[in-house]
This record gives sequence, structure tokens and C-alpha cells, in this order.
Amino acid sequence: MPLVIHLPSLELEAGEFQGQLSLEELDMDTRDELILASSPLHYDLRMEFSDSALQLTGQASQRFRCECCRCLKTFDRTFSVRFRHRSLPLQGEDALEVNNEHADLTPVLREDILLSLPSHPVCEDNCPGIKGDWNESPERSDDTAGSSGGTSVWSELDRWKPE
Repeated sequence: MPLVIHLPSLELEAGEFQGQLSLEELDMDTRDELILASSPLHYDLRMEFSDSALQLTGQASQRFRCECCRCLKTFDRTFSVRFRHRSLPLQGEDALEVNNEHADLTPVLREDILLSLPSHPVCEDNCPGIKGDWNESPERSDDTAGSSGGTSVWSELDRWKPE
């Protein structure tokens, strides 16, 4: 069930909300083949109404299956978002969508968890990457030799001087 808040109840006193949102409810598309959601999003939030906005405090977290962009190893990692008095406007251009005095916070949680994901996931900070002798020069083949006595194309380019 999406995280829908009855706004008039928050005008009287702050509300505490704990629970989880399933992958289907989140409708999360990372658009990244290196990071896929693998568990529901868990949230523990406190909300209060102030000056035509919701003040959100708490945290949300979700587990993802990632592929290291250096070594291509698959690993699981939990990403968390902390909210410290985040203001969610109820009016204006960036306002929450309100239907019959109810606001759905599911899109807010989805967006914030997506923004916490790395663009290049790494299994460990000191991941060496794929093992191999990648720094060695490849052996020259006939097509890499230039026309002037077997020199490489790169050495020919080094000798070139623009006019």
C-alpha cells in the first residue's frame, strides 16, 4: 500500500509512520543495468504540518543488487536516505499532489532513494578491477605498422608538426 497521509490529522499533532513499500508500489526503474532494487523500501518517518508544508524527519532504506563497474562482481548493498526537517510544500509548483485531503509520499521516497544511488557502483573502495596484464603494450601486427620502415602510426603522429 502506498504511503498516503491524511493531512487534516497532521494539523492537530505530528504523526509517526513506519512500514515498507513493495517493489511494485514503488514502480522503481533505475534505468541502470548495474543497479537493481532487490527488496522493499523500509521507512521510519515523523511528519508534522507547518505553514502549508509537511516537515519530514526520519529515514528510508532499500537493498539493491549491484554490479561493480571495476571488476564486474555482483554484490548487495543497502542505500539509506536521512530526512532532517525536509519541507514538502503543499502549494505551488513543487507541491505534493493532494487528492481529497490525502498526499501520497511514495514518489518522494522513490526519488530520494534513486538520488542516493551511485552512478558507478564499486564493490569495495580499493577494488583493483579486472585482473590481467592490461598495462602491457599489445604485440604489433602488420596493420599497426606504418608505411615508413615498420614504425608505428603513433610514432609517426609524434613527429608530425602542424603548420
